[in-house]
Amino acid sequence: MFFFLIFLQGNKMKKITALLFFSLIFVATALSQTPQYYNYQINEGTNYYPFGVVGGKEVQWLYPAGNLNTPTAAPSGNITKVYFYMGFTNGNATLTDLLIKMGQTTLTDLPSQIYTGQLDTVYFRASVNLISTIGQWMEIDLDTPFAYDSTKSLIVDVSQCGATNTSVVVCQHSYSGFKRNYINGTTSCVFTYSGHDANAANFGVDISTAPPTGWTAQTSGVTTSLN
Repeated sequence: MFFFLIFLQGNKMKKITALLFFSLIFVATALSQTPQYYNYQINEGTNYYPFGVVGGKEVQWLYPAGNLNTPTAAPSGNITKVYFYMGFTNGNATLTDLLIKMGQTTLTDLPSQIYTGQLDTVYFRASVNLISTIGQWMEIDLDTPFAYDSTKSLIVDVSQCGATNTSVVVCQHSYSGFKRNYINGTTSCVFTYSGHDANAANFGVDISTAPPTGWTAQTSGVTTSLN
């Protein structure tokens, strides 16, 4: 197709090239991205927490070591993107003060209170529009990569202070023990602990290789000048 365009001339060439360009953009945005590593990709139990609560909500999920094991076990490295598998409804909503924090622990269950261990802010938007499509991953690019240790549990804390509607609904899996704290929002985005259960969102990540911890000088053996 590209060789054919080379022989076209004038305005005709410009029109066909533009048509091809916009067609490629549509295809790129229509394709669904799959995370490098995830736990479940199935439309099972769904939940409005935390994205689909109009009055705001905070949720803490705990994913034990080895939980992100599809298609292979997630290695240690820098998490650059997170994904949530969507269900129940198609639509979009604008969220206020969407905040994502991540941390790690040797715990395998959450305490019956708000987890207060170290959590690093990896994403924040004062206002953002999220799109939910049934049976597709919702992808979020982190502002700051998170250094992930695959031998420890991963805690993902998501909060938002207001949603325009209830369209953004996550799929979740029921585990044993306590894998989710749900925390109610009140005025001025003040959150209070409400309870916990065994459910955790179907979740995925992209991981880049961690940078080296040290450098060692090497001799190249090149003796000629390089340009």
